[in-house]
Amino acid sequence: MKKVSIFLVLWVLVLSSLHPAFATTIDEPEKLIVVFKDEIIEDLITDLDGEVLNTFEQLTTAKVELPLDAITELENHEDVLMVEFDQPVWINTQTVDWGMEKVKAPLAWQSDYTGKGVKIAVLDTGIANHRDLVIAGGKSFTSTNTSAYQDDNGHGTHVAGIIGARDNGLGTIGVAPDAQLYAVKVLRADGNGFVSDIISGIDWAIANSMDIINLSLGTKQHLNSFKQAVDKAESQGILVVAAAGNEGTGTGDTVEFPARYNSVIAVSAIDINESRGSFSASGPAIEVTAPGVNIYSTSLNNGYTRSNGTSIATAFATGVLALLKEAHPNLTAAQYRKMLQDMAVDIGQQGRDEHFGYGIVQAPFLEEDQQEFKLRVGDVDDRVIELKHKLIRLGFGGMNVNAVYGSFTAQRVSEFQAYYGLRANGVTDQKIFDKLDQILSTPYQEGVRYAGTVELKQKLNSLGYGGMNLNDMYGSFTALRVRQFQADHGLKSHGIADEMTLAKIDELYSKLPNFVLQVGDVHESVIDLKRKLIRLDFGGMSVNATYGSFTAQRVRQFQEYYGLPANGITDSRTIEKLDEILSSPFQDGVRHKDTIFLKKKLQWLGLGGMNLNDMYGSFTALRVSQFQANHGLKSHGIADEKTLDMMTKVLPTIFQVGSVHDSVIPFKRDITRLGFGGMNLNRVYGSFTAQRVRELQAYYGLEVTGRGDIATLTKIDEILSSPFQTGKRHESTIELKEQLTIIGYGGMNINPMYGSFTAQRVREFQEDHGLIVNGIVDDETFAKIEDWTQ
Repeated sequence: MKKVSIFLVLWVLVLSSLHPAFATTIDEPEKLIVVFKDEIIEDLITDLDGEVLNTFEQLTTAKVELPLDAITELENHEDVLMVEFDQPVWINTQTVDWGMEKVKAPLAWQSDYTGKGVKIAVLDTGIANHRDLVIAGGKSFTSTNTSAYQDDNGHGTHVAGIIGARDNGLGTIGVAPDAQLYAVKVLRADGNGFVSDIISGIDWAIANSMDIINLSLGTKQHLNSFKQAVDKAESQGILVVAAAGNEGTGTGDTVEFPARYNSVIAVSAIDINESRGSFSASGPAIEVTAPGVNIYSTSLNNGYTRSNGTSIATAFATGVLALLKEAHPNLTAAQYRKMLQDMAVDIGQQGRDEHFGYGIVQAPFLEEDQQEFKLRVGDVDDRVIELKHKLIRLGFGGMNVNAVYGSFTAQRVSEFQAYYGLRANGVTDQKIFDKLDQILSTPYQEGVRYAGTVELKQKLNSLGYGGMNLNDMYGSFTALRVRQFQADHGLKSHGIADEMTLAKIDELYSKLPNFVLQVGDVHESVIDLKRKLIRLDFGGMSVNATYGSFTAQRVRQFQEYYGLPANGITDSRTIEKLDEILSSPFQDGVRHKDTIFLKKKLQWLGLGGMNLNDMYGSFTALRVSQFQANHGLKSHGIADEKTLDMMTKVLPTIFQVGSVHDSVIPFKRDITRLGFGGMNLNRVYGSFTAQRVRELQAYYGLEVTGRGDIATLTKIDEILSSPFQTGKRHESTIELKEQLTIIGYGGMNINPMYGSFTAQRVREFQEDHGLIVNGIVDDETFAKIEDWTQ
């Protein structure tokens, strides 16, 4: 739709409400403002067990704190002019636009009609992220990225704000602040698009069971496909609302499509004086009218603007329909449409006319005598005491238990509402009391017998919160277990198994494997379980078929040790973990190629003496057991994941500055062999050793840390295992000697033996070409020889 230019309007309204003083029977000090006649008399306050908190230089006024039962005496004192309760003052940045008043939206809100549960598809330029808007979902039909339904124009965001900006004390509020807004992007950044994209958006809305489709857009051309789409939406029970158009002159039929179609509610625009917006289209299709001139709403970049247009009016009509759906659930689309017409305030010519249709849309609301009681900040009512007791019982405490409904009580009510999925406004009505009573009358609380408690205890037991007698009594220990469960899972820890707690228990319980063994079971599989636990150093049990409390204790220790949910119940995950460890290749009697590297790690750790082959023999198992015992691990001799991780963690601590360890001596000997020597061959890993290690790491392209980490130790081992060093035979040595001879380092017998003279020639080559001189043909030396040979 065509948009007029918009400008940003922001203002702040400071509200101050000071109530006259009154006396109550509450024995709790209150903050008061006391105005004295001639001068401030502080002794008068202290004599009444009060305290002067502040005085003012230019006024005979003091801020004091005084017991409530002393207020009357203070008021009656001859030197006191007046006493008033100190009242909160706040900044209110939320603007209720004139259009909201015109459609009676505030009265609907007072009746608790806010569009809850109504799904609205806003087919427009998208909806931007905004502090005043919550986007429930959506889709884009203007790009290949279908999830990119963010507004890049501002029109869709403005429309969405009128329909459903949140009631959060910020910016503005929409007609239906709790409606669910879906951003269906069918228009591009320039505000234009194609009918085919709009049809796609309508199709999406039908598929996703929207309640209302808002079409703040239009075209002058009739397309049968367009009509078919909106007709289909209406036939599926969806209310379709569209802008009449902004090309009106006040005469003739200027209503655009799709508003002109019978299945669509066509909306024109009025100004604050209930006159036709100068731009608003007219014609027989106009069904209703709504505010559409100088309307304040959300915009891009968390901003706010004022705009004109039948697009804006359409959003008001959509919001009103959302309120109607909440107030009168389960009606048909045709019934809601008829209700919209019947409730409209007739303006212009009597009856339906071509400018305003049936009139200005009106929100549903309850008359004052129909509305339920409400408790708000500032109220003093005995029901507040009952309210506070119930909130405290459910973990929303910290309030003084008296009849005053203060700001902190409102905060606790808001928290209660949000926690239990109610509209969080801090106001208490009958629905809040009903919800409190529902929770507090549950059979799942201390002292109550209920058949379902047995199943609840079984589930808690399976989740690791056991130890209860499996009967129908919800005793103090059951309440304790429930509180522990609630605390562990971010729930209110009040010990009552409320709907939130039961839902979380069911959620976690549903994820448990089906197979379980637990205390009290007698089964042959328990024997196998015990043997496996004993093999992994979780023993001490009698090997029989009974699953007793000590077996559960051992299972819990095993689960905790290996990072499983520790509940003492043997499920399939526990069995799988046992089998995984006991099938490891790193255990006595098993051959595996990676055992060689494991043995090298043990050697680096000072636990050597093994043959460096792929057999994991009894001596290797002994060395692993020793390592495990030395580092607080289960000493079962199997190199499980925890053992391997600990090796990786410990190794760098041996080969770093300040370490004193027997393994440092062979480490120094090895790096000296590689040409990085000059150190004292002792157990101390000093700063000079670290310097040599850094040089080695830099030379071989490793991370330069100065520590003997796994990568460094592996590289050292790789080079020292090379066949191209003194005393080794290898067929490739023949080719190496031939290459050395070609580039001038000859005189060797051309055979597979790498003798001392070959090593001498290699050292000469390394020295001549700036390499580390060690007589071993490592990768760097090979590469340099290849270069010179070519």
